[in-house]
Amino acid sequence: MELIYISKDKVFACFFCGFISQILAQNYHKSVDNTLNIISFLKQIIHFIQSSINNNDLIFIKNFNNYDDLLELFPLILYSYHHQNILEIIKKFNNSQHLLLLNKVITAILARKIDSEYSIEPIIKRLNNDNLQTDNYLQLLTETITKKISFIEVNQLFSEKIEEQYREIYQALYIFFSNPYDIEKSLQRSLYFSTKSEETTVLTGHLLGLYHGYFNLPYHWTISPEFQAKKQEIAILVDRLVALWQGKMDNRERELNEPKL
Repeated sequence: MELIYISKDKVFACFFCGFISQILAQNYHKSVDNTLNIISFLKQIIHFIQSSINNNDLIFIKNFNNYDDLLELFPLILYSYHHQNILEIIKKFNNSQHLLLLNKVITAILARKIDSEYSIEPIIKRLNNDNLQTDNYLQLLTETITKKISFIEVNQLFSEKIEEQYREIYQALYIFFSNPYDIEKSLQRSLYFSTKSEETTVLTGHLLGLYHGYFNLPYHWTISPEFQAKKQEIAILVDRLVALWQGKMDNRERELNEPKL
């Protein structure tokens, strides 16, 4: 039986790019809102996983079910990759259909199913989860990309047709699927949404980082003295998250070949 492997390089890039995206969004919007804090969200999820890991499903649900901000739960969604027990717990959450959708996106990225060789339309179609709301939103997403609708019109359509509490998911997916290859250009474009813009940019950053991996991130980000302390803090947290991701990794062999960050 082949072991499923989760790349520490990609997980690190996911959260580091999300952190950079947070800074870009807050600078662009001149935001003083400190509630959007990627490192804090990662710490919280790791703490709850550690405190719940030897307990029952009800502990998980109590810890996470009242989270209104989907970005707070993103580390848990990533942790649920090929982790059936966690997926079964997530299915009991109030907003489960949207969390499971993100899990499918993460799985497609890590399985390298999103590439220039693949058509975007069937990829998005495979994200359907037999939920009328999410499937309608995905259909709208597909149409905006395949018909190359202008960004101004996309912004208006999403504002009118997608509930605000979930809008950042579909705005981020729109940006990601429209151009997953140019990190900085895509992040810049994500800043222009009229609602949930900061959240959209951060979620887009998570997905782009996961897609590209650390060594494909913009070089000036990786060497900037401004980010070194936070980069090391994220690296330590990612080590802990990956270590908690259980039952799928051949750690001894993989760690020997894992690139140093």
